[in-house]
Amino acid sequence: MRRLSKTNRIATWTYQHWTGIAAAAIALALILTLALLPGPSAGSLTSPAAGGSVYGPAVPLSSTPAWPSPTTTTAPTTPYPPSSPIGAPQAQPYVPTTTPTVVSAGGDATSTDTPDWACIREHESGDNYSDGNGGAYQFEDGTWQSTTGTPGPAEDYSPAQQDAAALELYNERGWEPWTTRWVCGLG
Repeated sequence: MRRLSKTNRIATWTYQHWTGIAAAAIALALILTLALLPGPSAGSLTSPAAGGSVYGPAVPLSSTPAWPSPTTTTAPTTPYPPSSPIGAPQAQPYVPTTTPTVVSAGGDATSTDTPDWACIREHESGDNYSDGNGGAYQFEDGTWQSTTGTPGPAEDYSPAQQDAAALELYNERGWEPWTTRWVCGLG
């Protein structure tokens, strides 16, 4: 018979007894929850048949609230007299823009010739546009096809086409498709 190391014996025992361990952990959590809940102590219980309350004597509520009551404030008066030609400044109405604004999460959405994109390429493929796992940006075939409308794989296309596809994908989803964004500080 082969002698198991102490770590292997512990792991084997734990595996064989995991249901009992889980039940004990649940029971302990329940006991601690019940022990820490506010309520009567065991010594304060009285019998309802004897005219007492199960929860002990009634405790009057405090007349002082636990939090301050809400206060009302008056609107500030205008610093200008009513007859002033200047008058009080008026709030401007919100006018939405007609074109959406692309907000960059730390990179440039118009060019891949930036340090952020260089970091992505370096960590995705070693900056190798012909890398066999999706080119410089590691495009999955389905993502490449949905972004460009052309069949994959991405490494079969020129660096300019891969860059354009990366920018298109960035404009659609931000840095989310690239798992190496965290390494590049682009979370």
